[in-house]
Amino acid sequence: MITNKLSVLMAERNLKATRIASDTGIARSTLTGLTSENSKMIQFETINTLCQYLGTDPSGFFEYTPIDVHFDIEVTNIEAFNRINSESLNWNTGISDYSADVFVKFTDRGNHIKTIELSAKLKDEVVQSGAEDFVLSGSTSVNIDINSKDDELQKFWNEKNLYPFYSIVGNQFSTSVYQSVINSANDAVDDDPFAKHPTFGDWKVSAVLPILPF
Repeated sequence: MITNKLSVLMAERNLKATRIASDTGIARSTLTGLTSENSKMIQFETINTLCQYLGTDPSGFFEYTPIDVHFDIEVTNIEAFNRINSESLNWNTGISDYSADVFVKFTDRGNHIKTIELSAKLKDEVVQSGAEDFVLSGSTSVNIDINSKDDELQKFWNEKNLYPFYSIVGNQFSTSVYQSVINSANDAVDDDPFAKHPTFGDWKVSAVLPILPF
């Protein structure tokens, strides 16, 4: 894995993103993407500018480990519904249950070194109700509880000193769980009520790896 140390370098120099954006001309959105690990790529020109501005070089700007992390999620149960009354046009859409086995797979230079199993489960039923094309009540926030047996993941994380990669791995994990919940919920009702909707917006899925970020 490769991650950048921009947030650390900024903290060490007591710098804010707005100041860096003003001084360098780099877009604030670019800086936010880098500090939140949401950027999939960074231009050489941007790296060069930031290294000059921060007084460092690429080796001080990036953090690298030969270890990669992959997530494999196997859904064990999903109960979702999308009920519409054809006469009144009242509707209820929601997820009443979700559980899955999550396999966190670690490789070192392409060689498998460890697989840790986690459990995922829906915390509370989520229901949104409406009439015709209007939302009347409910929420689209789905909270998934993630458990690690005997803190195995935290112990391995500490052993391999993976703290600098917490954000990038956390983002990958959140994306994997989101896709699992939304795809399985849509499949359960033979429709796509949980996909992005122009009126109702996105269903949001919250899931956090059971590890400390430091």
